[in-house]
Amino acid sequence: PMLKLFSYPPLTVLAIAFGIATHAPFSILYHLNAAKLSPGLEQLEHWSRRLDHIFIHWGWAWISFGVTGNLKYFSMGAVFNAYCILQQFKHIVVPKRNQILMVLAMAINVMPMISRGDLQPFILIVSLMVFSSWLFAAYPLGPWSHAAFHLSMLPIPFIFFSCACMLPSSADHIIRAAQCAAASVPSLESEEYLNLF
Repeated sequence: PMLKLFSYPPLTVLAIAFGIATHAPFSILYHLNAAKLSPGLEQLEHWSRRLDHIFIHWGWAWISFGVTGNLKYFSMGAVFNAYCILQQFKHIVVPKRNQILMVLAMAINVMPMISRGDLQPFILIVSLMVFSSWLFAAYPLGPWSHAAFHLSMLPIPFIFFSCACMLPSSADHIIRAAQCAAASVPSLESEEYLNLF
């Protein structure tokens, strides 16, 4: 059976998906290059790592709209992340600064959850980020730690998607999709339903 899209997803969900999807190629590019580079300064200063960081902040900017549905909040997040992006064009890489800016960018995107009372997704995301940061910093699994770091963050986009779907600005899209889906379901007596078997 062919997948039917009854309504396009809420703009908040599309913003999160866009931010993540546009970052992914640059992350893959960096990690492919990192496999050939010497650990340390050569990796830290490589142009593909800078691109990875640029598009992480690009993604965070879009997520700031996705978790709020608010253009003013998106603008604030975009300005902050634009500042973070500009830091990647400086001649000298400062890893500590990059890490601090990354944490602040993440904080910008989870703080609205507290103001809305969405404590469970907030706690989940922060816990996953703390755990993944520990994997990244402590390297407890040796060479497998970096892969574990990425795997541990895998649920985070889905939590963001879930929060985006619960926003009041998403309600019309969700209701329209549900109504169209319900209207398209064949009745139990219809020939179309019987032909499914």
